[in-house]
Amino acid sequence: QIETCSSLSITVLSNGGPETLALCTAKRCAAADRNCVSFVTTAGECERQQRLLYGKSIRANDSNPVNLISSSEDIASALRDANSLIITAVDSPVDTKLLKPAFEYVSPDLLRRVVLLSRQDASNGGGGMFGGGGSFKAAESDFQALLSSRDIPLSIIRCGVLKGGGAGFCNLGGRVEGFEDAEDLGLDRYFYDGDFDMKNAMVSMQHDRFVLGAKLISGDPNKLPNAFMKMAMKDAVEASDTDTNVCV
Repeated sequence: QIETCSSLSITVLSNGGPETLALCTAKRCAAADRNCVSFVTTAGECERQQRLLYGKSIRANDSNPVNLISSSEDIASALRDANSLIITAVDSPVDTKLLKPAFEYVSPDLLRRVVLLSRQDASNGGGGMFGGGGSFKAAESDFQALLSSRDIPLSIIRCGVLKGGGAGFCNLGGRVEGFEDAEDLGLDRYFYDGDFDMKNAMVSMQHDRFVLGAKLISGDPNKLPNAFMKMAMKDAVEASDTDTNVCV
């Protein structure tokens, strides 16, 4: 797979979750300009994650699938070849101690940037009641220090409360007339089928069909809702500055 790619070599790791965000990120990167994308996982999770990405089998229009890697040799090779390293750490803070050994394998001449997907309000030490924003801020400072010591640029993309992540484009009838056959960059329909909370599954489906826009703002201006507000808003499918669709 790697030999057929013609653009960037990207390695994706889920360090602080969630898995769905990491998988969707890998799938979207693979679809863009035929990037070579490797997703670091464990051998026992490969089959399930492959099904989450592409269903029972990879379809013809999935022309550049994500490469799931689990062996130490494959992971070391992916890190050595990586132009970009994407790390998801939204559910819990980025673990610099755990990630530090990985940077012994990267090639300084090849690695252009590390992208960290984190949560909103973390740089302010916020995150609302029970949000743990202070621990996120400290963890990101430690990670920034590690990368600075190696002259590796870091970009942080901050997400709101994550919703959706499934195949809302084609497999549910299409969001935009005339684009029903376009490539679906969310997870496979299997993502919905595995959610036995019917209400939550329906919210995910609606969010994946109708709330896929992105509002990009420099810095970290949004205050993440506290635990009580998250609970009150968990079934909302309207666009919000503090909600982020996993597919986006």
